[in-house]
Amino acid sequence: MSIPNHPEKYVGKAIIEPETVILERKKAGLHPSTPVPAGAIICYDSSHWQWVSTLPGRFECEGWLKGSYLLEQNNSFVLVTKAAGFGAPTAVMTLEELAA
Repeated sequence: MSIPNHPEKYVGKAIIEPETVILERKKAGLHPSTPVPAGAIICYDSSHWQWVSTLPGRFECEGWLKGSYLLEQNNSFVLVTKAAGFGAPTAVMTLEELAA
């Protein structure tokens, strides 16, 4: 069985493009000035989130990431953010925004 590959489905422009998202956030004053993290954790568990929010040495983010935290790990940062909902759709939307 072969997997159908239709090159024409890849010629359209992306719906969310990082350059556009960054420009819009800068115009609205929501672009964070914090360092770019090496990775991200999307947290669903409220008890884990409470633990993260009390860790010493955490940095609270600003801009559209307000309410998220940067944790220093091996001379770089890891972003920990709270999921807006539950499940894969929320994780994908959050991941797309973080990538942008």
